[in-house]
Amino acid sequence: MEDGSKRGGSIVLFPPSDRHTQEFHLQTMMQDIAASLLMEFEKWVLRAESAGTIVKTPLDSQASLISEE
Repeated sequence: MEDGSKRGGSIVLFPPSDRHTQEFHLQTMMQDIAASLLMEFEKWVLRAESAGTIVKTPLDSQASLISEE
């Protein structure tokens, strides 16, 4: 167990490469995280709407103010 922890004690998230390739890799990871967050938010909104909860955002409030004028 100790030998294994000494040998592979760190996780490499970025492969050894030039700066451009690493920036591309980081951008891909960030887009993947953003997509996952967006999908979870969409699931939450769909669950809230199916439960009969009215989900309003600040944009909805602005749209209703404009339509009242």
